[in-house]
Amino acid sequence: FGRYLMPLTPLTAIGFATLLAWLTAGARRRVRPLVAAGIGGILAFQALILFVVYTQQHPTVQAGTHRLFFYDEPWRAHDAAIAWLGAHAAPDTVVATSTPHVVYLATGHRAVFPPFEPDVTTAADLLDAVPVAYVIVDSLDFVDISRRYAGPVVTTFRDRWTLVYGAPDGGSRVYQRVKS
Repeated sequence: FGRYLMPLTPLTAIGFATLLAWLTAGARRRVRPLVAAGIGGILAFQALILFVVYTQQHPTVQAGTHRLFFYDEPWRAHDAAIAWLGAHAAPDTVVATSTPHVVYLATGHRAVFPPFEPDVTTAADLLDAVPVAYVIVDSLDFVDISRRYAGPVVTTFRDRWTLVYGAPDGGSRVYQRVKS
């Protein structure tokens, strides 16, 4: 939620600076050192908070050396599943996932969304029509497409899908179509 309030930061800073200028302009000599110490304390505290947030809550992305905001454990587990898929799937594989763009960019495999079909039998037929060889059922918080639509398909039709990768922490799981 804080990222939506970030555009207000410059206005808040201007208001804060104006308030401090007003306070110090009319203040006596004894009050000015206190105001300066308060400003210094606020700046030091903000620097500490920035350091803690950046180092503790924004870890390095698995595939590179850059850091992303809001890249939490479910995303790291999802990246691990995609890395496994990239190492084990054939080049002409089609993957159904809630993040087809990420799968394509990371592995080069063709990727599609699972069908947005609540009927399990119809969804299974649609996956067969593509034909999808792998399904990733993730634990991402922002969207539950794979859990809502693909998850019931792979659990209902266990004879068609087998679990080939499961994150140790219960994150993303990769299912492969059983060869008939």
